Amino acid sequence: MATGTHNFQLPRQAIEERLRVLTPAKPLFNPAYFTAEGSSNKELQGRSQIPEWIVRRRAHAVGGEYIPVQGDGNCLARAFSVILYGHEEHHAIIRAMYTGYVLADTSLHQFIPDFTPHSYIRQQLEPVPLGQWGGNVELEAIARALRLTVFLITDHRDNCVIEVCRHGNTACCLTFKRQNHYDAVGFRNFSGDHDLSDSSEINF
Repeated sequence: MATGTHNFQLPRQAIEERLRVLTPAKPLFNPAYFTAEGSSNKELQGRSQIPEWIVRRRAHAVGGEYIPVQGDGNCLARAFSVILYGHEEHHAIIRAMYTGYVLADTSLHQFIPDFTPHSYIRQQLEPVPLGQWGGNVELEAIARALRLTVFLITDHRDNCVIEVCRHGNTACCLTFKRQNHYDAVGFRNFSGDHDLSDSSEINF
């Protein structure tokens, strides 16, 4: 989707070509990553002390622009609101969408500790200010529902970029910081000709 001067959804191959300058890593959505404690990726969390400017620089290195969103527990929904609508204000729509998808897709229930429909609805939709933050399961649900391939540009030293979910030939990028915070990435005036000559060694 193009919004103003940003393109947020691009052909998967176009984004893959840009992300080759960053170090690839294994997919995040993998049953082996889930633990009894919940759907957070324990390997990915807390590995890096690299500050926020790293994800901004990495996004810029691949011709993208780092677009921060509010960190109020709704950052995943806010980031996808930016990707789909160009602004954060529809985050409640995104949250309702992925909550409904998780409830309907029984293959995801095994990754949610003590899952029941009632408890999940309460967890996601009761205001605090609006439910619990989204994690791996919710990210996978969004990708499946929208038939998207999703890449994360991280602030981690070893895992600079991760293909999280592959569910279509259209792709988007988010950033993921060690504080369990997601932001959006947009591409300005995308033409496929961004100069990556100064980015070939990006692997902080």
